Amino acid sequence: LQNGSGFKFIGDAEHPFTGSYDGNDFSIRNLKINFNKFDQYNGMFGYVKEAVLENITIDNSERLDKLDMDSFASKKQNNQSLYGTSELIKTDIADMEGVGGLAGMNDGGIVRNCHFIGSITHRIGGAGLVGINTGTIEHSSFEGKVSGAIYTASGLVTHNSGSIRHSFVKGEIDGQGAFGFVRNNDGVIEFSYVNMQVTGYIGVAGFVSKNQGEIRSSFMRGTIIGGRYSGGFVGDNYGQIENVYVLA
Repeated sequence: LQNGSGFKFIGDAEHPFTGSYDGNDFSIRNLKINFNKFDQYNGMFGYVKEAVLENITIDNSERLDKLDMDSFASKKQNNQSLYGTSELIKTDIADMEGVGGLAGMNDGGIVRNCHFIGSITHRIGGAGLVGINTGTIEHSSFEGKVSGAIYTASGLVTHNSGSIRHSFVKGEIDGQGAFGFVRNNDGVIEFSYVNMQVTGYIGVAGFVSKNQGEIRSSFMRGTIIGGRYSGGFVGDNYGQIENVYVLA
């Protein structure tokens, strides 16, 4: 595809995908997605607006064993000047949030019964399923590994201002900042869980880094490895949290 450069995402900010895509519970296997730094929204779908994505499974599990990547330790060494400071976490990186396995941006749409199995690797970070969500995600998941060499990595979504329900992530995640489920939550998350090893250096959280919305009836299970500004479930909370727990 694209002369070997990978699958070109469907829809962008100027021409978003606005229709309906039903995968009928079939699996798309070994899809090489072209995550790149030149496009703001990356995924199988780049930008979806008030669309419906349902019953889609992207199964890249075979690629997990075939990736030829530098170890995260070497990435850390090559970017040593970035570690040990909190400035990078405080930087406005809104234009870098739109990286997800299924979609870079879900703008007011519905993602239902969608799953990504495999690896999401991007120099500036990303999320396992959807980069930015302002719509609804339900009964969906990510299983595999998310890596962000310089910035942050999130298990399911980077920024959520919509709703996420009955969804989960499993596997491992690493980045300078690493967050098991969502980096920033301004919306609603409920009936969801994380089962992951979460490894970072500054700003690590088992579930959500910064919560200004609502989190209910959810849990984190796994291992959390982090330095300053880290939290077992939430790093910073300015919203509402009810009926949650962490199992180490």
